[in-house]
Amino acid sequence: MPHAIKVDLYRLAWPAVLAMVVHHLFRINDQFFIAPVGIEAQAAVAVGSMVSISLLAFGEMVGVGTMAISARRFGEGNVAAGHATIRRGVRLGMFVGVVLAVAVLSGLPWLCEQLIPGAENELERQYCTDYLSWIAGGMVVIAAVQVIDQSFLAMRDSRTPLVMQCLAVATNALLNWLLVPILEVKGVAIATVASRAIAMVLSLWVFKLKGVGSIFDASGIGAPVSRILRIGFPTCIAVGIYSLVYQVIVATTIKEFGPAARSALGIGFGIETIFYCLYWGLGTAVASLVGRYLGEGNLEKTLALTRLAVRVNLLLGLLICGTFLVGGEAMVRILSGDETVIAVNVEYLFFMAFAQPFQALQVSFDHALIGAGRTLPVMIGSVLMNCLRIPLASALALTWGLALPGVWWAINATTLGKCIWSFVLYRSRRWLHTRV
Repeated sequence: MPHAIKVDLYRLAWPAVLAMVVHHLFRINDQFFIAPVGIEAQAAVAVGSMVSISLLAFGEMVGVGTMAISARRFGEGNVAAGHATIRRGVRLGMFVGVVLAVAVLSGLPWLCEQLIPGAENELERQYCTDYLSWIAGGMVVIAAVQVIDQSFLAMRDSRTPLVMQCLAVATNALLNWLLVPILEVKGVAIATVASRAIAMVLSLWVFKLKGVGSIFDASGIGAPVSRILRIGFPTCIAVGIYSLVYQVIVATTIKEFGPAARSALGIGFGIETIFYCLYWGLGTAVASLVGRYLGEGNLEKTLALTRLAVRVNLLLGLLICGTFLVGGEAMVRILSGDETVIAVNVEYLFFMAFAQPFQALQVSFDHALIGAGRTLPVMIGSVLMNCLRIPLASALALTWGLALPGVWWAINATTLGKCIWSFVLYRSRRWLHTRV
């Protein structure tokens, strides 16, 4: 059985990991192509990208709920119900995208004023508004793609999302190259939405080939919308609060240190996110397999899988820690030639290096619970620790005079807290008996 579990995990995980890495190359792409426009543009895209994580949380909500339920149905041998759940999930994701577009566009000027205050930052604020206008308008596409990717994983297909992400990021790079010299920040956002729209259309065609059918086919007994949202909503809250906390820190603490400090949430955070995808991609594969194994009623197999994932992710975390310490500056210099920006971002990666093993473990524990459909306890720990970052960052950076390193130490301390919380939940084993 252990060998079979390794085969299952690695066969599903490596394309999922690569797909996540490629997906997050969008952020690096954006920072690379926008760099010639200036530090204000880089900072604006960094802040806008952090806001977009809040929007992605709602697509993740529908995607996680759809994946957990459809994977369980496939594990039980009820393929028709699994397909019906996927079709309903994609439709729900598109609807959520439309609602998000209306909500964000109506409040966008106020939001950008809060995130980037001050008359001296007018250009940066306008860039941020330009970026978020197009991202919000394209949320119907972006949210749908999130659900589609999770649905492929539920069907134990992680290669199709990898192919689609490679296509999307290549198209994104080409469009950035063409549009940024003409449209500046608007070009970055348009390239993001257009490249994902192409991937969405092709993915829906693959759905038909795999027997899922048209997403507009409402036949079959799929999971109710309420159940999809109930399972996915805690994940939405956790991701959304995570992003909101960073936005508050930007508006209240990081604002004291200028545009270069804000750029750390684009360049440094973007580099960190690429490596974080190694943990997250493995985690999504684990979540899918946990759903299937629990659907089969095999608890022993489920536990063996999660223990294997913990060991692999911990090793990755230690390796990435070393990579940040040794190669952080070289990676940052690829994305910026401004020495002030380089110094801030190298410092960010230095401090984040020490958080990597704990992040890796947390992702492993969390996705075991997510795959079982037990998302609420995961959300509680994540929200509590993320919210703690706001006063802790302010106290360390401003009150105690540690400046930006105080913000980074606040993030590290709460990352350790999240890891401990997730470990306690995982060890309780109550998640093994969750019904979905």
